[in-house]
Amino acid sequence: MLTYNIRGGLGTQLLNLMAAYGDAFDQDSDIEKIVLNFFNYPKGLREVNIDFISKIINTDIKIDTTDGTNKFPIFNQSIIKKVHQYIDKIRTKMPVKNTDQEPSGRPIIHVRQIDRPLVPIQTYKNIVCHFPRSMVIGDDVEVVSRILSAGEGASLDTITSPYNNDSVEEWFMVYNSTVVIGGFSSYILSAALLNPDLSYYMIDKKSCQEGMITEYDWNCLDLFTELFDNIDWMEYKDD
Repeated sequence: MLTYNIRGGLGTQLLNLMAAYGDAFDQDSDIEKIVLNFFNYPKGLREVNIDFISKIINTDIKIDTTDGTNKFPIFNQSIIKKVHQYIDKIRTKMPVKNTDQEPSGRPIIHVRQIDRPLVPIQTYKNIVCHFPRSMVIGDDVEVVSRILSAGEGASLDTITSPYNNDSVEEWFMVYNSTVVIGGFSSYILSAALLNPDLSYYMIDKKSCQEGMITEYDWNCLDLFTELFDNIDWMEYKDD
């Protein structure tokens, strides 16, 4: 039985745990304990001193906490392949608590701006115009309002929430949906990996701001799209 370090926000904690399971199963073992490493982000950004794992999944793993920055990351191509190899077993080990929500049938557009403005606001505005029956969710009320203004006359809903508060219920809503469009987000990727019926369309590299993600991480995202049928690139072109 093995122990793994995990840190980060909601999506990153779940992805780290999937990575840990993939590694443990590859050693014909299991997880006895995880250690959540808490540390302070710059003021104004999200805090991550929350055990999101216990809020999202039912688990009997022992969870300890410590002040530190250690983690077992999923963004390693060999680990991604292990996660894919054992994904069915991982999903069994990580049963999601709230699976009762009925999907709305409307695509969700996920807007991440506060800590990683990967996708230009204008790109989101253009996408909203092409998906008039969508639901827009995000972490910045002002930015989401600007995006919604581009969909005037369309039927749009918006939900904005800080990562630490309502983000858990928002994650459940994403998990129980059928289609999500947005830039790369561990928050959305974690939901798509745990729910194979959720289609995640990531806005492609050409439509994103440069320098936000390393080339190695882009290659890792490519690998996710190759291995998982419900994860794909959205090649967006302005009209």
